[in-house]
Amino acid sequence: MLYKHADADHRPERVTVEPLPNGETAVRLADNITEYTAEETPERVMYRFDEVSFTTGGYLTAEEIAADFARWWEIGQMDTAPELVEEVPAPEEEEIPMTRSEMSALIRAQQEQIAILEDCVMEMSEVVYA
Repeated sequence: MLYKHADADHRPERVTVEPLPNGETAVRLADNITEYTAEETPERVMYRFDEVSFTTGGYLTAEEIAADFARWWEIGQMDTAPELVEEVPAPEEEEIPMTRSEMSALIRAQQEQIAILEDCVMEMSEVVYA
């Protein structure tokens, strides 16, 4: 979504990204940033700028967006920006194949964690619904 001539009392960052809990990334881009003072409050510095904001699937960094700012600015102006953006997976460590015994141990450990969490939920529900 495009916001023309937005105003703020602090200088906006050109690129702001925020990872969201659902795996998407919230992106805000600011361009044409100018400093001014209003006649009513000459001692107060203000900033006027154009801004686009959107969310996109996948993990993105501010550096990745800044490297291709014009492209992302265009995407941010479109109503369908989330569908047009290719998903970029979060950086992962190099995967090393697990042996069968390592997988079995991992599964047992996860089953124990699940059992503990289920017990915690049951205890909490007894307190809440008592």
